[in-house]
Amino acid sequence: MATLLYQVKKLGKFKETQRTDGISTSDIIMRIVKDYNEYVMRNLARGYTRKDLGVSYVKACDTNPKLYPNIQ
Repeated sequence: MATLLYQVKKLGKFKETQRTDGISTSDIIMRIVKDYNEYVMRNLARGYTRKDLGVSYVKACDTNPKLYPNIQ
């Protein structure tokens, strides 16, 4: 784990933040994942292609199986 943190810091991708009581990292990650899936579903339904969204074929099929035949 320390090696991963070191690599992230070395790339300048680490942002230290203050801890907020009552808000867990797990809750924040779950919100991001949930919102991401909704974002993908909404934009595929609007006509964007999976390539426009930078989404894999599997992810596009997983988030919106109704569009399966239309996903390129």
